[in-house]
Amino acid sequence: MSDQVRRPIPVTVNGSIYLRPESHGQRILFGSVLAEDESERVDPDNYRTSVDAAFKDIKIHALHHRIPALPHKGAVTGIAGLYTVNEQDVHPILGPTELEGWFVANGFSGHGFKLAPMIGSMIAQEITGERASYDTDVPISFLGVNRDPLAVDHRSVLA
Repeated sequence: MSDQVRRPIPVTVNGSIYLRPESHGQRILFGSVLAEDESERVDPDNYRTSVDAAFKDIKIHALHHRIPALPHKGAVTGIAGLYTVNEQDVHPILGPTELEGWFVANGFSGHGFKLAPMIGSMIAQEITGERASYDTDVPISFLGVNRDPLAVDHRSVLA
């Protein structure tokens, strides 16, 4: 396992950021965990992929507040992207729909990277009707299209 994989990803919920070192410590990638930074609704076919200067300044200030010894050097760049959000409980919606043969796996609310193995297993089981020894035993109905929202205390990408 590489050293990069074993590194933690610090999150400062009250400080509004998460971060991780990259390029052998020469670069820091960081992003926001504030609800107001996650709530903008945009046209998925026409949205700005760059980060504006005011947003960068606010996040750089938050980063330096959390890591005061961090030197002020290098370029500050950024990108903006989209992810689907299930506003009711921030958990994905999975399974067959009323359209025969049409399955959905959507509304990951930023959780897709960590849930992908389980989601793939659940969808594969639903389509094939088979369960391998390594597959999850969580029924797809737990995250089904017509389920009641899951009870959650906090709605965030950190949920």
